[in-house]
Amino acid sequence: RFPGFADFEISHDGEAVAGWGVDGVSDATIAHLYQNQVLPLAAGLTRIMLHASAVRTSAGVVAFAGAGGVGKSTLAAALCRRGAALVSDDALAVVPWRGSWAGVPSYPSVRLWPESLQALFGAAQAAPRAAHYTPKRRLHAPGVLPVEARTTPLVAICLLAGTRGRPSAG
Repeated sequence: RFPGFADFEISHDGEAVAGWGVDGVSDATIAHLYQNQVLPLAAGLTRIMLHASAVRTSAGVVAFAGAGGVGKSTLAAALCRRGAALVSDDALAVVPWRGSWAGVPSYPSVRLWPESLQALFGAAQAAPRAAHYTPKRRLHAPGVLPVEARTTPLVAICLLAGTRGRPSAG
C-alpha cells in the first residue's frame, strides 16, 4: 500500500500482482512503484532479494548493496560505461547456482540523479523522471548501456557506505 499513490495485491506465491492507482497519479509513478517496490517484494517470496544494483564483469556478477542514496545505481552505470553489463538496479534477485549463488537480471533500466546522468552521459542523454515525487531520472539501458539477460554467477557483494542523498556538484 502506497497511500495517496496506489495499492497492490500480491498472491501468496508471488506469481500474480494486481494494482489500483489513485486518480490523478501518473502512469510513470505507478510503474515506478510496481518495478522498484512491488516486484522485488513479490520475488522475495520465492528468492533472496538484495537491496543492490549489479553488473556483470568478465569475472561474473558484482553487486553493490547499501542504503538508499549511497550511489549504487551511479556506480553500476559508471561501470557499464566502461564495459560491464547492467544486471539490475536497486533490487537483485539471488538464486542458488551450481553449489554457489547467481544474480538474476531484472528490468533493463537504471535510476539516476540528474547530476549523475549529466556527469556520465552529458546533456545529450534525456531521460524521463522515474516518478513525480523524485527528481531521479529513469534511463532505459538498451542501446545506451550493455545489458545482461542471463542468470550469471555472483562473485562479489560490495557494501557501500556513506552519506545518503544527491551527489554534490564538483
